[in-house]
Order: sequence, then C-alpha cells, then structure tokens
Amino acid sequence: MARIETQESISAWAEEAFGKAGSNARIAGRANEEMAELICAATSDRPARELIEEAADITIILYRLAERNGFDLDAAIDAKMALNRMREWKRDGTGHGYHIEPGVLKQEDEPAVYQWRPRHDHRWVTSDKLSCIDLQNHPDFEVRKLYTRSDSADLDKERP
Repeated sequence: MARIETQESISAWAEEAFGKAGSNARIAGRANEEMAELICAATSDRPARELIEEAADITIILYRLAERNGFDLDAAIDAKMALNRMREWKRDGTGHGYHIEPGVLKQEDEPAVYQWRPRHDHRWVTSDKLSCIDLQNHPDFEVRKLYTRSDSADLDKERP
C-alpha cells in the first residue's frame, strides 16, 4: 500500500495544529507520554487496533523530531537496521536482547533496568542502562535503577 503521509506532511500538520516545537526534549517527552499509552494498551484487553494506533502516535511524534533536526527518519531506520545486522547480540530469553558493545557491556555483565523521566513529567520510561547513561547527569531528567534482568523474568511474560 502506498503511503499518503510523509515525514514532511506530518511535521507541517503538527506545526500548524500545535505550533512550533519548543525543544527536542519536549518532543521526546511527548513521545514518552504516548509510549505510556502504548504500554497500557499492550497490557490490557483493548483491541489490537488501539495498540497499533498508539504505535502510530509515537511514530508521528518521532517524525516531527526527525524533521525538526533535518533528518529523514525512514532513512535513519534503514541505516540503523544495517548496523544492527552487523552487530553481535546477547539474547535475554524473552524474545529480545542487547547488542554487545566492546568496552561498554561485557558478556558476563548483566544489564540493569532503569527508569527515566523528564523532571516535569510524572510518568517513567523503562530502559536498559546503555540507553540511560547519557541522562544520568542531565539536569532535566531523573533516572532510577529498578532491577537486573534476572530479577525481571516474570515481568516479560505475556498476560493470558
């Protein structure tokens, strides 16, 4: 199916509807709000259609972030997937995993799970330690360690 909307058209609509985005951090914070809605949809009995609508909301916001910074998100995804296909990965047993980056995450190290949020937001985002490392000393964000991956085996199981 041919796409009707583009990164450019979505960004133009968002600017017309909401005004110029104030900062990259605010756009990321808004994506975080939509991610929380996606998680709620994924962990409830809502129809799959609602899950996909929340994923689309996040993508729409990320298109705006990419446009604001002069990047093509679709091209960035292609480039990132090319990199991912060359990486070595450590599976975590839940259908997910972490890339092994020399000098950052050693094979014997167990990734910890953190939560982060912009200081003005009450909702937390869950991430692995590699994603949060740049936020730990950032004045606009709070970061807290939750647990290690081995502590979370039951959290990754699907609900019946």
